[in-house]
Amino acid sequence: MAATDFDKDGSHFDSTRRSALPRLSMEEDVKRNSEAKHRRPTPLQPTQEYPPDWVPIQVPSNLEEMFQNWAECDEPNVGWCLMCNGPIRSVDDLIPGTNFHNCESGRAFEEQTRAEP
Repeated sequence: MAATDFDKDGSHFDSTRRSALPRLSMEEDVKRNSEAKHRRPTPLQPTQEYPPDWVPIQVPSNLEEMFQNWAECDEPNVGWCLMCNGPIRSVDDLIPGTNFHNCESGRAFEEQTRAEP
């Protein structure tokens, strides 16, 4: 039996999946697709509480460009700064006692977060 043959009862048989799929009329297929479009996905609920000192990040609109820059970077590095679009060469490139890159944007952001209650 070929991969797209029909079983004796008229249902479609996919021998590669080893299952019989019921044949739908065009009206049933259109109705099923229409109903699926109106279903709303269940919103994801956080599954974990985060420490109050964690800072959420905003994903930059040029994230793909940043990944490309990181991939093309010839310098040894341990990460890429999403604020200045530059390499983080080692832990020495971080502001001491923080997880912020020691760049102009990183220093400004660290100041801002330190000033917040």
